[in-house]
Amino acid sequence: MVTDTWVSMGQEGESAERLDAFTAYQVNGALMAKAAPGAVFLHSLPAHRGQEVTDAVIDSPASLVWPRRNRLAAARECCAGVQGKACDHARGRWRMRLTKAQRQHRIAQLLERQPVTSQAQLVELLGAADVEATQATVSRDLEEWAR
Repeated sequence: MVTDTWVSMGQEGESAERLDAFTAYQVNGALMAKAAPGAVFLHSLPAHRGQEVTDAVIDSPASLVWPRRNRLAAARECCAGVQGKACDHARGRWRMRLTKAQRQHRIAQLLERQPVTSQAQLVELLGAADVEATQATVSRDLEEWAR
């Protein structure tokens, strides 16, 4: 599910009219609940919390919104990719850096889909899904769940 700001730069004079027109299209928990299982939320940023998206959605494990501080790094990696350099040089693949909550959500999805017999296998499955994770990170995630 993707949304963008309702009032862009230069449209400030239309702010009240636009907010009224788009309020019914806010991405919130009720709307995300109607989405397919495993649906994700995307936003091009900057997001106006409480307008086009609620805090609960943008901060949820389903949100793949990159914090603004990571956008420059992502842009640099895109430039590196265009120049033939991959983020993960060993595999030649791009990897997503997820928040802990997003990573734990992905782990839960993987464990629901198939039996996993070791942390190493789980790290491999995450890697196959282009999710950056180490065995130490996965170990900490699983330890948290055990508590």
